[in-house]
Amino acid sequence: MHATTMFADTTLGLSAQALAVLQLLAAEDSDDSELRIDTRAWYNGRENGVSLTVRASIPDTRALIVVFAEDRTSDAIAIEIWGLVDDIPDPPTPACCRDDADRWTVKYGRLDEATNIIRTAIKKFVETERRDEPLVRVAQQVRSRSKKQHTRTATEQP
Repeated sequence: MHATTMFADTTLGLSAQALAVLQLLAAEDSDDSELRIDTRAWYNGRENGVSLTVRASIPDTRALIVVFAEDRTSDAIAIEIWGLVDDIPDPPTPACCRDDADRWTVKYGRLDEATNIIRTAIKKFVETERRDEPLVRVAQQVRSRSKKQHTRTATEQP
């Protein structure tokens, strides 16, 4: 057994893949001064990862929730895009809007695919919000489908 002298866990118990995706997203520059993204640790059983609450502008209350973590049944990266939310708990919980979730799974180590899915969803959300189109969910901009949650592969974009 390996003994440790750490006083604190700087990973906050999050999966290495979730932290890597977060670092890649954080490394990207944005010249959008109104875009607001609040980042929180997200714990859901084995799926310990990150939640992003995305708002297209500072005074807006409506937000898009993006959650990513290591999948509970494999070592893949799971990404969930939870619909648009007006009243967001802090931190977001699955109860707030998970019924409207779109879910992707990305093979282990494919961090570029994971960040691309997240980045694309955020950009579509911001563009749509700024056009003031009425929305139920960002996913409806891409395709129509039932509200039943489903799983996609990384090749299917938001």
